[in-house]
Amino acid sequence: MKNRYINIIAIISVLFCAEINAQDMTAPSLYVNRLAQRDMNIVFGQEFYANRAFMTGYNSSSFSELSINQQSSRKDAYLIQDGDGLDAFKVNTSSYRRLKNDAVLWGSASYTTQKQKNMKWNENLDRHILGPYVLGDSIGGTMKQEVYQFSGGMAKQFDKWTVGGEVSYVAKSGYREVDPRPKNTTSDLNVRLGVNYNVYRDYELGVYTKLNKYTQNTSIKFVSLLGKPIAYHLTGLGSYNYYFSSANNMSMIYDGLGYDIGGTFAKNKGKDFLIQASFGQFDIKKGYSTNPSKDMSELKTKNYTLGAIKYVDFDEHRLGAKINYVLSESRGTESFYSKVGKLEEKIAEKELYKFIRSDIYTSLFYQYSTEVSRLVISPSFTVEQTDEKRRDTFAKQRFTYLHYGLELDYMRQLNQTNIVTVTPYFKVRNLKEDTVNMVDSYKSPAMTEWTRNDLAINTSNYQSYGVTARYDVKFMNIPAMFAQIQFEQTKYNVNKTNNYIGMSLGVTF
Repeated sequence: MKNRYINIIAIISVLFCAEINAQDMTAPSLYVNRLAQRDMNIVFGQEFYANRAFMTGYNSSSFSELSINQQSSRKDAYLIQDGDGLDAFKVNTSSYRRLKNDAVLWGSASYTTQKQKNMKWNENLDRHILGPYVLGDSIGGTMKQEVYQFSGGMAKQFDKWTVGGEVSYVAKSGYREVDPRPKNTTSDLNVRLGVNYNVYRDYELGVYTKLNKYTQNTSIKFVSLLGKPIAYHLTGLGSYNYYFSSANNMSMIYDGLGYDIGGTFAKNKGKDFLIQASFGQFDIKKGYSTNPSKDMSELKTKNYTLGAIKYVDFDEHRLGAKINYVLSESRGTESFYSKVGKLEEKIAEKELYKFIRSDIYTSLFYQYSTEVSRLVISPSFTVEQTDEKRRDTFAKQRFTYLHYGLELDYMRQLNQTNIVTVTPYFKVRNLKEDTVNMVDSYKSPAMTEWTRNDLAINTSNYQSYGVTARYDVKFMNIPAMFAQIQFEQTKYNVNKTNNYIGMSLGVTF
């Protein structure tokens, strides 16, 4: 199975390479290609390409990339449900191609195998999607995972109209080899559509939408005949569903459906200025897979975004500014059952959980370009606020963080066949204020220990330093090759340090 997907990725990459080489008989220089592949205006305004109609102006040239990536992280400070480390290997290919008839094509495919180490109180994948309603136990262990990703899209301009669309699919599988032994399979399908209309000169109005269908099937089995641990159906802030939690084999299904709609107003394909707003909703239901099946919980999330970006050019200098506001509100409804003899029925549904997060993100952009080099400086500042609470236990935690960041990106052409790119960055998180009322679990001391550990991490400040270095080289008659390495270290004020290292080798064409 694994080899089959790797072969598919290789075939896709070869096809992209052959098509582009046939299209571009007079290839631009290595430095020009690299500038196109890492256009910092695109990096700075990446979120604004949610409207896929803007992909016609994503880049002025065609390019493809095939790479293998290895990454490893080790954490002293971490949230228990996410584990204390990750080892991953990834094969990835991507391509963006300009056609002659005012159309563009793009696509990507990847295969990842990874180990998420020492996870506790989490036996699922995609915890950020499921919210607090995951399965968990106090034993934990390493979750082995495989991830398959495919995407493809097309955009085309018709006189004053521009339309674009993309389909992407991600499938995951994950399992653990100690009791309780979870087995998870996920399916995540996204369809994105966008349309723009040129209202005057370079000014465009656009609308876009995204449709999302998500499913996760989870089963839990126990092999050992001695001392089976309890698998808890967690409900947030140290609480769990007493009725369903047990040491028996069980299976669940998570079924999610969502959409986003948004609008844009831009000049020059967003390369001068752009204003964008969107609204989205995602509902995911958790059910117990018995005959008949039983509803357990439903998490409804609403998302609101508003953002703007503006650029100014003079000579070889380019200035930019960006502001984004994001608000996400999740509410959880839980089902309650009564059982008398063999008769089992739902007796109530209550909205008990709420989580709200808001972010105000601001960033500046400065770029200085010469014929052989480019320097980008981008400072940022974010105010993040989270508010989480349960109505039944009165547990709550509210945090306000201030984030500061600075990133530099320097690309230099050493000669016609050699390029070096260095990207150092610095990030700081400071806790401005917090309001906490955590409730100790009188039935599970281990659960109390878990929530106290996470509280210590959530109330900590940290500083993060990192650097990415990449070297590109071009030999005659073969695609350009590159090697890249990234290192990051995060120091918490509780005398704990996290380290990350990633390495990549690949070819571009």
